[in-house]
Amino acid sequence: RVPLLAHQRISNFKKIQASDRPPTRPLRRPSKSSTACTRTIMAAVVDAHAPAFSPETFLAKYVARLGEVVDMPSPGDLKPTLEVLTLMMDAQTRSVPFENIDVALRKTISMEPEDVTRKMLDQKRGGYCFEQNTLLKLALELIGFTVTPLLCRVRWGKRPDENTAFTHMCLKVDVEGEGGSYLADVGFAGTNRFVTMSILVLPFSCLCCCVDRHHPTVSYRVPKRCILYSIEPISLNATGPLELSDGTWWTEERDGYVFLSMKDREEEETVGRDLYCWSTTGCMYPDLLQANHWSCTKVPGARFTGQLFVAITSGQEKLHIMNNTFVRRVMGGSKETTAIESTGQLEELLRTHFRLDLGVSDPETLAAMSKGDGVARYLQPK
Repeated sequence: RVPLLAHQRISNFKKIQASDRPPTRPLRRPSKSSTACTRTIMAAVVDAHAPAFSPETFLAKYVARLGEVVDMPSPGDLKPTLEVLTLMMDAQTRSVPFENIDVALRKTISMEPEDVTRKMLDQKRGGYCFEQNTLLKLALELIGFTVTPLLCRVRWGKRPDENTAFTHMCLKVDVEGEGGSYLADVGFAGTNRFVTMSILVLPFSCLCCCVDRHHPTVSYRVPKRCILYSIEPISLNATGPLELSDGTWWTEERDGYVFLSMKDREEEETVGRDLYCWSTTGCMYPDLLQANHWSCTKVPGARFTGQLFVAITSGQEKLHIMNNTFVRRVMGGSKETTAIESTGQLEELLRTHFRLDLGVSDPETLAAMSKGDGVARYLQPK
């Protein structure tokens, strides 16, 4: 008798209590052809996930990858403190690029620890939010932090009346004795912060937001800047919106969600804008898997299936590639753009500016990029 597929690789999912399982119907004996097919499929699944994730070696690999750019303590010296959390966020943002190359190549993204380790540490690749924050989560938990994944609806650049799906993942990190809970996010590309954001839920009356309920005629405006670079740690003991080097930041609870919002310091308007929001009821691991699958497969409205995007922090610069344009921006200063006209030029930019030497670390992906149906379609002039 062939076991249920849903019961294979149960380690992929949080184990469900027996009392929570729905009643099952008796199984019918499968035919010989379906048995052979099932065995073939399951063998492929097992092979695709080998070798198993190793907590003993992961942290050493993680610190080594970050240590290529930032001076890192030895794994044994990393403690669950706010200073270490801030260091890890900064180091990962500078060492591991945000990139959706696999999504652009129509590959399905895995959040499994072994797959994230293989891709982002062994092959020295980057990843998008579900991969980036999974990588950070694995490292933080091994150090001793308590980490809760948050599933978010992105509001950045959206109209107030535009509904959005859950397409972003960030982390709530508890730091005992240092202000409680902090928002950690190394996967919101283009707005990656250097430091943690304290989760501070404030009453609506003391805040402004993207759509002011008391002044519904306020018009929505697409933000002029997409580079945020606050460097000050934020205390949970703050009693109001937090003034940072790039503007005013706050979180607020409304309509069953917690919104992360900000107002640019250079803007004269009094109305800020929302970046994203997460449900006050939290999420389950299968919710994350479903949102990740939706985000990396070609479905209408999925952001990263229709564009090529790579980003990293380098010194005091924010660098990114959006389709056929390379942008380097000095924080708070000048901006320089370069047109990308070929996959060879793209490969060179990835190697020299984004720490992605695919010819050495992942030649299979490099070959796929160069094919006719690879990434050339993203480099066409609009």
